[in-house]
Amino acid sequence: MLDSFQDAFASCNLHNLGFQGYEFTWWNRCHMDQYVEEHLDRYNANIEWSLLFPSSKVYHINVKISDIYLLNLNMKVWMMY
Repeated sequence: MLDSFQDAFASCNLHNLGFQGYEFTWWNRCHMDQYVEEHLDRYNANIEWSLLFPSSKVYHINVKISDIYLLNLNMKVWMMY
């Protein structure tokens, strides 16, 4: 199944936008020796989107809401008339 996902990702010409901030986006809500964090959530875009929004940045925010951390997509949009 992972191969199918990666194939779809590649065929749509998607790329990861990267991020700034805390490394992880999920935790298992356990403590001490059973504590696990993972980087599961990502923002992805194709080249056309990236060209429309070249100043966009993704931020991982270290605030735990349930078992996920917040993600923020900051898009600076310049309007030309």
